Amino acid sequence: MPHVPTFEESDVRGYSADAWYGLLAPAGTPPAVLQALEKVAAQFAAAPGTAARLTSLGMDSRNTCGAAFGAMLQADTRGYTRLARDLNLKAE
Repeated sequence: MPHVPTFEESDVRGYSADAWYGLLAPAGTPPAVLQALEKVAAQFAAAPGTAARLTSLGMDSRNTCGAAFGAMLQADTRGYTRLARDLNLKAE
C-alpha cells in the first residue's frame, strides 16, 4: 500500500503494528487443558510446511505460550492504549 503513510511519516514516533495470531482460553481453564493447547500449538508451529507457508504470507512462525504470551498481550494493550491517547482517539 504505497500511498498509506507509515507511522513515522505521520509524525507518530515509536510505534509498531505487528499482527499475530494466538489461542486464548477463559480464566480458570484447568492447567491440563492449557498444556494440551500449548502442545497442539507447538505441533502446528513445527509441522512441515507451516513456517514456509507463513513466510510466503509475510509472517514469522513463532510459538509463544503461557506467561510469555500473556506478557506480549499486556505490552500490546499498553502500546495501543498509549497510541489511542496520543492520537486523541475516542470510542463512539
